[in-house]
Amino acid sequence: MKILVIPSWYPNDKDPLWGNYFIKQAEALNEGFVSGITFVTVIAIGVILFKKSSYEKMRRITDSIAVFTLMTQIITLIVLASTVNLFDRKIQTISTTDNEMRYSSGENFIILILDRFDQREFDKLLGNKNSDYVTNTFENFTYYPDTLSLYQMTDYSLPQIVADSRYLCDEPFHDYIQTAFSDSYLIDKLNDLGYETNIYTTITLPDDPPEVDNWKRATFSPTSSSTLLSFIYRLIAFRYMPQQLKDLFWFYPDDLNNIKEARLSDQSGRTSKKAAIPYEWFNSSFNDIITSEQIKIADTPGSFHLYHLKGMHPMYKCDRQFNPTDYTVSKEETELSLMDMLNNYFDALKEVGIYDNSSIIVMADHGEMISEENQLGHLPIFLYKAKKEKHPLITDYTPHSYSELNTLYATILEDETYSFFSGSEYDSEIRFIYEIIKADGSTYAENNVAGFKKIYVTGDSSDYGSYEYRGEEYLIK
Repeated sequence: MKILVIPSWYPNDKDPLWGNYFIKQAEALNEGFVSGITFVTVIAIGVILFKKSSYEKMRRITDSIAVFTLMTQIITLIVLASTVNLFDRKIQTISTTDNEMRYSSGENFIILILDRFDQREFDKLLGNKNSDYVTNTFENFTYYPDTLSLYQMTDYSLPQIVADSRYLCDEPFHDYIQTAFSDSYLIDKLNDLGYETNIYTTITLPDDPPEVDNWKRATFSPTSSSTLLSFIYRLIAFRYMPQQLKDLFWFYPDDLNNIKEARLSDQSGRTSKKAAIPYEWFNSSFNDIITSEQIKIADTPGSFHLYHLKGMHPMYKCDRQFNPTDYTVSKEETELSLMDMLNNYFDALKEVGIYDNSSIIVMADHGEMISEENQLGHLPIFLYKAKKEKHPLITDYTPHSYSELNTLYATILEDETYSFFSGSEYDSEIRFIYEIIKADGSTYAENNVAGFKKIYVTGDSSDYGSYEYRGEEYLIK
């Protein structure tokens, strides 16, 4: 037959780039049965109609449908070509690998963000057979298990960590990103002190970036048009193929990074021939750099490095050697691989003599989203080592919140003492979180955010009975 009939009307809310299909296997099996029956039915109807009709009549019908489909595609392409500059490459700010292993002979301030690493999972490590290994990894650190992140998703949480800015839906997100980073106390203070400032992340960055040394203006182009086209067809196939065939077409969004190249652009927008190497957030990539490259020391007043790493983010399953595995492997393997990575990193800093004189934060941007519990994703790990600090791992149960991070930054950069880490009592009004409101009314969301509820936390972060919704909502207009 000239036309492959695909039931595009069949409901499908699975996102091929985030693998939602793989998460709920029972639901996937049910949908697989239904979509399989749908495909068989559509094909059977086509065969029956073909058998019952004359060849000439069926030929006229298929030709008419084919001509109609072709005309709609031609019209679409004409409209696209007349409204979009197909040769205009968008200039954007990217986080490059510049200075990734370059530190200062003076002060060093380092933040390691292990995406989605949850307090509850870290507590399990501290309580099982791996306790000694984890404790030794974080020698000289203090662990703060009663710490709340403000947001449940990286896009909102990471700007808040860097800029102490909160997205409350009162402006387009693109504009918010520009304002947040431009008004960051942390970035401004680092520049005032003459620090070399480097922030390594894969999130959206402002078009007009502040003074961050590894952020560059660049344009992207695919290394292979045919490979890019194959990804597009895989997206289409994933959406419309029967459930049983979807895993043949699924791919992770990071795979797209492997087929693009970046070229630096100057202030006038002209693209140079000089390549820019975009930062990749893979745990394995960071570990490879640690173990293969020599740390360089520069004669500067100080350096700041923030590394946003994949951490425990799905698809998070890997073995101790960072080899990807399937979902039957325990989380513990990935968690221990992160401990190995941190040990390698701390050893590399010690080898060049800058570990003791470095202030280091190991944290997550948010915790794990566990849908059967009331509050989701607000329990990140948070550990801190001040420079010259020497002691075994300490656990401090004082309540803390990411809304107060600037006070810690000021403590590190200005040598001032604040109550945030002094063990003082906290005001119940200070602790709060923003819980996602999904467009369909549920609270769990990877995408499709309709706004946020402000939830006050008057007790321990793990006590969901102390979470109070007082009617405050911020909705995207």
